[in-house]
Amino acid sequence: MITINISRQFGSGGSYIGKKIANHLGFKYLDSEILNLASKKLGIPEKEVAIKDERVKGFWENFFTTFSFAAPSDSTYVPPPVEMISDSEFFETESEIIRNLANRYNAVIIGRGASHILADKPGCINVFIYASIEFRVKRVMKIYKIDNEKKAFDMIEKKDDGRKKFIYNISKKNWNDALNYHLSIDSEASGFKLAGNMIINLVNKISEKKEKQ
Repeated sequence: MITINISRQFGSGGSYIGKKIANHLGFKYLDSEILNLASKKLGIPEKEVAIKDERVKGFWENFFTTFSFAAPSDSTYVPPPVEMISDSEFFETESEIIRNLANRYNAVIIGRGASHILADKPGCINVFIYASIEFRVKRVMKIYKIDNEKKAFDMIEKKDDGRKKFIYNISKKNWNDALNYHLSIDSEASGFKLAGNMIINLVNKISEKKEKQ
């Protein structure tokens, strides 16, 4: 099975490019589905899982996090008891889900440290998508309908900082180090279409090599 693991700076278009690649190749696109499966496995709402997603702290730092649940407007609803999910338990749950899916499908996986979780899996292609801060600020303002550059910039800084810390905590490696990837692409310079084609070409080359072995 071939797995394309896409790490990306926030606002660089990595998720968009990944979805286009998955559609073109007929691969399974894995992003929010991982959250959904983790939510079911841990027995907590998906919105609570999303808070932890790509933000796992050091395993010895704030080892337990308390999740509190607000009851919906439906008065017949009985909220579940407060859950205590450790960062290590959450990370292991997502890791298990990622490994299982990667072994079952040709897939494009967005973020979540998949390139490090699947480090020993043959057939992985690790990609990093980046772009200038100016390009990303404009794109984030458009997508999220933000009318203030400072707000968009702060959102980008917060997201990128969380991803950087997450990767360092799980691997002790720098998130934006090109040596950790087979391919690093400036999506502003290349454009999304060419960026996708570059990744597809690499997939085809690796597939050809496998067939000859």
